[in-house]
Amino acid sequence: MDFGWTDEQLARRAAARDFATRELIDDADADADSSGGGSGGIVARDRESRFARDLWERCAKFGILGLSVPVEYGGAEIDLPTAMLVMEGLGEGCPDNGLAFALNAQLWTVQRPIARFGTAEQKQRYLPGLCNGTLLGAHALTEPEAG
Repeated sequence: MDFGWTDEQLARRAAARDFATRELIDDADADADSSGGGSGGIVARDRESRFARDLWERCAKFGILGLSVPVEYGGAEIDLPTAMLVMEGLGEGCPDNGLAFALNAQLWTVQRPIARFGTAEQKQRYLPGLCNGTLLGAHALTEPEAG
């Protein structure tokens, strides 16, 4: 059994890293990098509790939000090891760890369960918008004695 990555898988990882390095930096981040000021877009968004919707939409357009979702719902339906490798590449290139975390949270705790366990109506209703970035998912859970 071969546990190595294929050239196609490695190319997907590199493409995600390059995309993140090139497209997931906003003007304020670029200004901070060039001036050495450190008060760029990421820091300002964190301080102001602002969500970078434009960066989220760039990720959707690139295909990140549809990685493991079936094609008929707007996804790419790639296998999970390849999807995780793509997300590793994105994480390497993305300067905003919160964005990378949020993308992973939606992919694996919202979209994947709907794709795997949702009804046909739920899949049709939610997955296309989650994949194209027009919908944002949220995951909540509780435990007995804890809320």
